[in-house]
Amino acid sequence: MDDVRTIRARQSKLEHVGCLLWVLIIIAVKPLWAGPIELDPEGLDIPIESMDGGLWITVRINERVDARLLLDTGASTVILPQQLADALDIREEGKRRRLRTVHGEVIGRLVALDSIGLGDVLVRNVPAVILPDSGGQAIGLLGRSFLSRFIVRIDLDRSLLTLYPRAEVHGGYEWGG
Repeated sequence: MDDVRTIRARQSKLEHVGCLLWVLIIIAVKPLWAGPIELDPEGLDIPIESMDGGLWITVRINERVDARLLLDTGASTVILPQQLADALDIREEGKRRRLRTVHGEVIGRLVALDSIGLGDVLVRNVPAVILPDSGGQAIGLLGRSFLSRFIVRIDLDRSLLTLYPRAEVHGGYEWGG
């Protein structure tokens, strides 16, 4: 009987995280960065962790707070829960944005993060949406407002995310240690 409860609890957790992976965000994010930049074409390997049906990655936000975010190539922007925004002392109101998710509509605040660091890459002026805490587990997403600045390769066998510079990137990031 305990095995059945454990399996059901795990399935419920996986369904919740799986739904978050397919968050459909309808939002228009104007680029807040400018200027082409040349980078090392070799790419950069970043370890990722596969857990509870999602791919997790640790980033450094605003060069001061480390955060574990769900890698979500389907999310149009980076999403931060309010509790993480509080830890970062983000007080700006930002424009209100209505987002559609698999769980319904929510209202978030569009802000520009000073930076997101991932391995030897530091991306500046990253658009993000801060969502109010919903009472459940607060999960942040690493979406395309960060990822679109790179060619992204995910190797599940090796648990690696590899970032390659785009031929023409609208800059705002630094490459190398």
